[in-house]
Amino acid sequence: SHETDLESSRQAYFEKLAVFKSDTAESIKYTLHDMGGQAAFWPLVAMFQRDHDVSIVFSRLDWMLRAIEAKEQGQATTSEGDNNMCPLAELLTWFDAVVSQTTTGPVFVALTFADKIPSHAAHAKVSEFIRAQLRDADHAIYKRLVTPKPYRNGLDGDQTEVEQRCSLIFFPINNTLSDADVGVQMLRSQLLQVSSSLPSVTQQVPMFLRQLQDTLLYLSKPASRDSEAMLRTSMCLFSGDSDGARRVDRLMVLLATYRHESSTNDSGAVQKLTLFQLLALHNHVVPDASLELDCISNKRFRIVVDFLSLQGAIMHVNAPSVDHLVVIDPQYLLQSITCIIRQPSLHPHPMDQHIRRKDFNRLYNEGILSQTVSNTLLHEHGPQERQQILDLMRHMGLALPYRLAVEPSYFIPALLPGDRSEAISNIRTLPKEHCDVYLAAHSIDMQMEPITSIQDVQHSSCLPAGLFTQVVSELLEISLLSCHRGSVPILSRTASFMYVGGQPLIASVDTATNTIKLRFFMKHCGHLLSQITSRINKLLQIRFQSTSTTFLVPFPADQPTAFVSVNKLMRWHVESSVGSPFYIHHEMLSYYEARQCFGAILPLPVDETTFHVFLSYRHRDQNTEFCSNVRNALSQHPIQGGNGMLNVFQDVQNILQGTQFDQVFMRALCRTKVFCPVISMETLERMRDTSLVNTMDYVLLEWMFALYLHDQQRLSAIYPIQIGQVEENADGVVTMSDLSQTFSVERDLPNQMNEPTYSALLRFTQQHNWPAPDAMTIKHVVRRILNFVTDCLCWRLLKNVSEQRAHSLRESHGIPALLSLTDMQELPTTCAAFVSRVVNRTLSEQQHQQQQ
Repeated sequence: SHETDLESSRQAYFEKLAVFKSDTAESIKYTLHDMGGQAAFWPLVAMFQRDHDVSIVFSRLDWMLRAIEAKEQGQATTSEGDNNMCPLAELLTWFDAVVSQTTTGPVFVALTFADKIPSHAAHAKVSEFIRAQLRDADHAIYKRLVTPKPYRNGLDGDQTEVEQRCSLIFFPINNTLSDADVGVQMLRSQLLQVSSSLPSVTQQVPMFLRQLQDTLLYLSKPASRDSEAMLRTSMCLFSGDSDGARRVDRLMVLLATYRHESSTNDSGAVQKLTLFQLLALHNHVVPDASLELDCISNKRFRIVVDFLSLQGAIMHVNAPSVDHLVVIDPQYLLQSITCIIRQPSLHPHPMDQHIRRKDFNRLYNEGILSQTVSNTLLHEHGPQERQQILDLMRHMGLALPYRLAVEPSYFIPALLPGDRSEAISNIRTLPKEHCDVYLAAHSIDMQMEPITSIQDVQHSSCLPAGLFTQVVSELLEISLLSCHRGSVPILSRTASFMYVGGQPLIASVDTATNTIKLRFFMKHCGHLLSQITSRINKLLQIRFQSTSTTFLVPFPADQPTAFVSVNKLMRWHVESSVGSPFYIHHEMLSYYEARQCFGAILPLPVDETTFHVFLSYRHRDQNTEFCSNVRNALSQHPIQGGNGMLNVFQDVQNILQGTQFDQVFMRALCRTKVFCPVISMETLERMRDTSLVNTMDYVLLEWMFALYLHDQQRLSAIYPIQIGQVEENADGVVTMSDLSQTFSVERDLPNQMNEPTYSALLRFTQQHNWPAPDAMTIKHVVRRILNFVTDCLCWRLLKNVSEQRAHSLRESHGIPALLSLTDMQELPTTCAAFVSRVVNRTLSEQQHQQQQ
């Protein structure tokens, strides 16, 4: 009888859901985020925008018509509104922002103040202009636009007027009529219709995830009898027997505890939880004890967390310093962040008057947030919560540690001033020699031609809202991590100047090509461009997932008629033999002409270069990325007492395809000052495999030849970099173990000689009429390499950083320190500083010996 009643209840519940499905307004919960349109808020969009979501882009119809008429008459389009932008350009910027962060999801365009432009002919003119702009540019948003259609019966409005509007690409809105406006009614009707078929609405998910989502929604709202009754009904219907009812009772006790402990207002609404609390909720909701999970690092639990985050039920960042924080009310985070990121004239803060005028102006005129100001603006939060908010801002790209200030500070890209190009143009100390590289952003499903015209670049590239300030932020971080920072940077939303690796760099928005122009004032910028490319790619993966970028070099440099992609140049350099020509359309450049035109970004030729550092490493993902970061950092270190920066050999950058691999790197080693073997478990795994002892090992060959050159006094120094195993414990803390704890030379390596590797070394020495090298076993080679003194024991460097941070935090906040992602990212820079010191000491000693 009980089971029959329960099945009847389930059936009734499903029938009730079916009724709700037929009435979209009741079955779908809408969460609306209005970004206010102000430029300061643009970077916040990425916090909320997800695939399949509905986007509505607003602008003013009267502004748009004025801009179009000015364009038709050949006049300069005037800027409108607080953002000081042309309305057409701002509309396209928002379109770019939508497609840069999402690949799917319907998009509505709504133009307000239609009452100021009552003529339907004027509406049609604006519509056709926007349509032509998107069609000519083959803009990805064009196929996603939802245009006006006749709405359902039962809504007010003149049917003739409705039919006229159905030919438009946008929804005209008469602000004076409110809900009685036909445009508002058409927009609402189609929004309801489109929403009912969204994947986020129609997809099927396990019931316990639905219940967990309902539980989080219940917690985030003020407590009430109705909401509790609804949650109980939902939970009991799918719990099964009487034991299910008891489990629901236990859940309600747990939720009451969370409300008591975590609520920040009298209503009892909970804004955030810890990851441990979310795990406890998960275990109370799952229908079977066998599905309960024991720790927050469990892979199944992580899948649940990521799913809830993608659905917008929570906000969670997978980063050690904030991993334990789960935000269930997005308004909490938004209110906290907009205490800092805002336009103070429109959104004053009660504590503004308590901030020194100098510090206030520095924040809202230069984007520099001091610790004193952040403590004042976030005074309602405790020290630990303030740090959590700042850490979240860092991981969302909204803040960057700023190391040029006296007290701990952050750089806030969203608060950059509008334009400081005049201040940059007044700099008199810039070198005349420079190299321009253009960053073209475009849809991820579009391939830009390797050689293209200026017009094609302009049509195919886009500049999403917030991209330029994010690029400036990445450039500034490279600058701040550099050992040679130069003068204080000049930063703005259209042009920025800073020193990177001791050399000036200007980044600016190039309106003629709709790209970002990077001007390098250095003879060779390839290493720096490689580092910038790596950072931009990571930026796109996190915040502009639907956007790809292409770096372009103008040809010819003084009066360009075409652009050549950097990738094509690199492929030509790697795949072509020395002497191969380079073709641009119908023009052929000889090998030496091409190197003269594009030499600033191409790798240095091996046989014409003295390498200060040779990086030796095993090709694995972690090793390759680490070595590339070390190379990039080293390439920014100046040569002591000389001109230019350190030259670094890395095989992927310096060895041409088709050349004899071992011969090239051995010739490069002969021209090297300091040999840096990167030693990790990935490096040593291959050497301790006894089944491979008679196969060629190029890393072992590099080590054997380095030892040979060092013994012959042809190599100045060997300076190893040792990396331990990186792991994450159950609490989400990243750690690195001592390499000697997981590896033993005497125990793990074979006491045998690798014959093919030794033979390759012997052949090279015979070609140069050098003495024959000693035959050494693998164990002997590795033991000798590990015996060289080094400061680059990475686990020790990370431990020192963590301890220093812990001491600093105990003094200021009392927060326990974790080994953060930032520490791991700064590790290559720290190692590069040690290596640079060894190189310059070596050069100094050699110079001293020559003088004697």
